[in-house]
Amino acid sequence: MELIERTLSRGARPGIVLIDAGYGNNTAFVKKREERKLNYLGGVAKNRKVIIKNELVIKGEKSLEELALSL
Repeated sequence: MELIERTLSRGARPGIVLIDAGYGNNTAFVKKREERKLNYLGGVAKNRKVIIKNELVIKGEKSLEELALSL
């Protein structure tokens, strides 16, 4: 997150942050990334829970495995 913060402080605003699976399963990192409203792409455990929502309504919570199988 320190590297990302340094990049943001220099005025760069990445469209997406690429991470490895270690960070994708790190709750503290994910929360900080969400606070900064940064999209990311990386590995996460299939049982990681995600919240499915649009701008108005939270539609529910599913594991990534359940979400992938529903697509």
